Amino acid sequence: MSAVSFKVHISTRERGGCSPAASTPGVNAGPLPAPVLSGTSQKNKTWREGNGLVQYARKAKPPIGTTFSFSLNELATARLVFTQRASGRKAGGRCVAQTKQNSRRRRCTRTVTAGALSFAAHAGANTVRFQGRLSSTKKLRPGPYTLVINATSASGQHSAPQSLNFTIVKG
Repeated sequence: MSAVSFKVHISTRERGGCSPAASTPGVNAGPLPAPVLSGTSQKNKTWREGNGLVQYARKAKPPIGTTFSFSLNELATARLVFTQRASGRKAGGRCVAQTKQNSRRRRCTRTVTAGALSFAAHAGANTVRFQGRLSSTKKLRPGPYTLVINATSASGQHSAPQSLNFTIVKG
C-alpha cells in the first residue's frame, strides 16, 4: 500500500499580507482524493450455496461459499453489487426484458442486478465471507455472476470499480 501525499501552495501578497484563503479557517484547498480500491481477490471461483444439512458423498464437491478480499487506503463505505447476464430484446435502442410485444425483435444480452450489499470498510485489508445470502430472505440462485466492488469516502468521492467473476453451483 502506498501513501498518498500532496502539497498545497498558498500564495501571499507582495506587501507581506496573507491571502484570504490562508487566513480563513475551513476553506477547502481543493477536492479530496478518491479512495483507492486495490488487491481485489476471491478464494473460490466456483462454490455451493450455504445453509444446508450435512450430506455424505463419495465424490468431492465444490466448497461452500467464498471469501472476497480487497484493500482500501482510507475509511469508506464499500458496496458489493452482484450482477448476472440475461437474454433480452432490442427495443427503443436498448436491451430490455422480452415481452410478448417485442418477442420478434433482435436478441441481445443485458446485465441484471441480482442484489447488493453495503457496509463500512476500514483502511487496509478487508475480507467478506459470503455464502450466497444477501439478506435473511433473499439469496442468489445457482449460476454465473459478476461482483462489482466500489468504495465511497465520507466526502462522496468514488473509487474505480473492481470486478470478480464467480459461479454458484447446486449443492
